[in-house]
Amino acid sequence: MLVYMFPSTRVDVGGNVRAFADSARELTKPTARIALTEVGAFGFFSDRYIIDLVGLVDSAALDWIREYGRPRTTEELETLLARRCATHYVETFGAATPLVGRTLRFKVIEERELKSSNLSGGALKVDRWRLYRLDGQECGRPQADLGSRNR
Repeated sequence: MLVYMFPSTRVDVGGNVRAFADSARELTKPTARIALTEVGAFGFFSDRYIIDLVGLVDSAALDWIREYGRPRTTEELETLLARRCATHYVETFGAATPLVGRTLRFKVIEERELKSSNLSGGALKVDRWRLYRLDGQECGRPQADLGSRNR
């Protein structure tokens, strides 16, 4: 019996991410420190220092996550971004409106819709990716009080 299954993706996700990474490389300085959760192809093609907000390839971010958990609010995200001295942030599953921070200014410098169909049964999914320049931060400043959060 021969069974045919659709591949897990029917869209060139890597090509879409590469185009976004190419733009990020053109819009940022070689010294940029870009934080994001989807580090794979972006990290490879951007040729920039990558801060892995999941902590898979970034032990300092992983240490923060172990102590405080994954950032659940914009304020917690700002604290992690400052701790890791991020100069830029890539929002990979963006809402309809851009992020607004309390301590950081998130300035959108690139925005694209990236199509994918990964493990979705072939259904096309569109994610909004935004590259923000982060203004108003003091690199490595003491962390905000996260004591009220369950650890």
